[in-house]
Amino acid sequence: MTAAERSRVVDLLLSHWRDPRAVRGSLPTLAERLRRLLPLEAREAPQEHRAAVERLLEETLAADLVVAGLARQSLAPPPPPEQGRAGTIIVAPNNSGWIGGNGSQIGNVTIGGPAGMDSPASPAAAPAPRERIRILFLSANPESLGKLRLDEEVRAVDIALQKGEFRDRFELLQHWAVRPTDLQTCLLRHRPHIVHWSGHGQEGGICLEGEDGGVRAVEGALLARLFRLFEKDLRCTVLNACYSAGQAHALAEAVDCVIGMSDAVGVLAATRFAASFYEALAFGRDVRSAFELGRLEIDLAGLGAGDIPRLVATRGDPSAVVFAS
Repeated sequence: MTAAERSRVVDLLLSHWRDPRAVRGSLPTLAERLRRLLPLEAREAPQEHRAAVERLLEETLAADLVVAGLARQSLAPPPPPEQGRAGTIIVAPNNSGWIGGNGSQIGNVTIGGPAGMDSPASPAAAPAPRERIRILFLSANPESLGKLRLDEEVRAVDIALQKGEFRDRFELLQHWAVRPTDLQTCLLRHRPHIVHWSGHGQEGGICLEGEDGGVRAVEGALLARLFRLFEKDLRCTVLNACYSAGQAHALAEAVDCVIGMSDAVGVLAATRFAASFYEALAFGRDVRSAFELGRLEIDLAGLGAGDIPRLVATRGDPSAVVFAS
């Protein structure tokens, strides 16, 4: 096959398949075999050739179109809403790069169908690899309130996530010695889906560090104003601090699922709860189930504080919120 003939085959394929990157392997093999099926001059493949071409592509998963064609790739349309189990909201970040058109999927490879040609037998186009669920771990440990082993908590959460079936879907991000002025920057930078607060709390709010190293309490109403500006991504907040249930109720106006503590809670109980909660999420459990498993873990450990964590959800059903499935 001459270079000119190969170029004509590439042009023909690019006119019918939206994303040539979906097919990998050897161009000469694919081009040679397709040349016998499709007339080179045709700009619309005859209907009778379509099944043969799809079978050929299935046999030729190793096939690849030249990089030269990638520059002419057209943009794919936006993805359809993701569907999960009946009545379940699958929390997935916005994706881009979906393969559009009436595409067909062969194994793990999705090939956009010929332009303008219906494909009722082909399954829906598959999404590009999902972004990971971002868990933003924030903490502050002012000296005047007594040092807490918050590093043990984040270690336990990290280990728990790694146990899960969907461990690769989660990313744990950390910021320490957080000051009030750091909150906006952290949220803007990471666009978290879950915010986890670890540290001291009191009736007046969660305790951050002031500019002078002292204590600065931030009340729930102020956090709600801030978090509402990030509600497109943010779906869950865990206030793993003493007396934070009041702040949880205020935050529930801006975040779908909020967990707070109704009383003083020991470091070990808080750590056991957090680890169990995130382990359950990483195994695909919904927020309510993960919350109940976290409370049960406290009781199983004999710590007698399983009734302290409280789940507040006024905007929807937390049993319908799943972060990985």
